[in-house]
Amino acid sequence: LHGIWGLSIIARKDIEAIKPLVDLLGDNDPRVRELSAKMLGDLRYAPSAEKLVSLLKDSSLRARTFAAIALGRLKHKPAVAALLEMLKENDDKDAFVRHGAVMGLVGCADGDSLKPFITDSSKAVRLGTLLALRRLKDAKIAAFLADADPLIYAEAIRAIYDVPILGAMPALAAEIKRFGAEAGKNTNMTGLLYSRILQANYRYGSVANAAALADFAATSSASEEVRVNALEMLEKWEEPTEVDPVVGIYRPVPKRPTLGQDKNVASAL
Repeated sequence: LHGIWGLSIIARKDIEAIKPLVDLLGDNDPRVRELSAKMLGDLRYAPSAEKLVSLLKDSSLRARTFAAIALGRLKHKPAVAALLEMLKENDDKDAFVRHGAVMGLVGCADGDSLKPFITDSSKAVRLGTLLALRRLKDAKIAAFLADADPLIYAEAIRAIYDVPILGAMPALAAEIKRFGAEAGKNTNMTGLLYSRILQANYRYGSVANAAALADFAATSSASEEVRVNALEMLEKWEEPTEVDPVVGIYRPVPKRPTLGQDKNVASAL
């Protein structure tokens, strides 16, 4: 292990010094395999890519994880299929393996190549794809708002709002209409998830979003607390807080005319 570290330090000035680590990806000791994968990835040693792909099926889950992350750093596009298979085989049993596959996809794939897997039959593949699109800040993540699995749906809401992914924000704001009459029936929706949908309308919305908030407050079967929250947003419409009330970080948005002063808003309401 110390020899691997030593070679990786030398390779900062002479990249070919790290070449022996490619053969060590097939070593009998899993610690040697995983550390070799990590160093090859850290130093972006492209000739190791094919052997790193083979390591995605290694008996050691740590070796798989480091190989996936290394492939992401190498931006080795041919690894995408193997990374997706890794997600499917893991089936969300190990969060670290999933993270490795996601980081691999972030480096190796893009929104277009991941799009076909948004509707994959494997929940693990869909979740991994969602998390990769979140890191890529790709608006295609909005398609997950139609996912039937409540956990993936909730993860899509958090991803779009928390990052934020502005290209997908209109789709998130539109979810307020979905939870008009159905709000009280959806037991999977928490107060924070509702808050993200409401805030998507309030902080990033236009005239139509103000009207949607008013309609939600008046007709929704959501709890009184949630509906009152929607009304309070209308009251402060012209000057959203500079600190995002959901994630608690400084995230100012443009100020707007008051609802009473804006004739377009008044007519929409």
